[in-house]
Amino acid sequence: MRRVSEEPRSTVTTSSAPAGRPAEPPARPGIDDALVGRAVARVERWIRSTEAQGGGDGGPSARLAALMHDPAGVDFTMAFVDRVARPTDDRVAARELARLAGGGGGSTIPRFISGADRSLVRLGAVLAPRLPHVV
Repeated sequence: MRRVSEEPRSTVTTSSAPAGRPAEPPARPGIDDALVGRAVARVERWIRSTEAQGGGDGGPSARLAALMHDPAGVDFTMAFVDRVARPTDDRVAARELARLAGGGGGSTIPRFISGADRSLVRLGAVLAPRLPHVV
């Protein structure tokens, strides 16, 4: 069995596909053409949907860029993952969420997080110590 990384690289070729329409993928032995067609159609629907919603502005890439440009973004994210998401004990995670959200001398929530999400983190931080299994 060959690994994906061992497959030969494709070369760039010109296409006779109409403008705005992707070229048909080359035939691959062992892959059902109908399955490939359905996959391509689904991706085209996703692309149209994303474009209809504003071209993806504010999507994951924009949020990641905001995280990276916020001076406190990476530190907050790493602390959240290490101290809140990773622990298996809900009470420990709840206590750390409260600290991370600004209580108990911990850090504050960075600006890259939207106002609504910031409010939810603060609400979670208040409720977590009382309802650690829910939050």
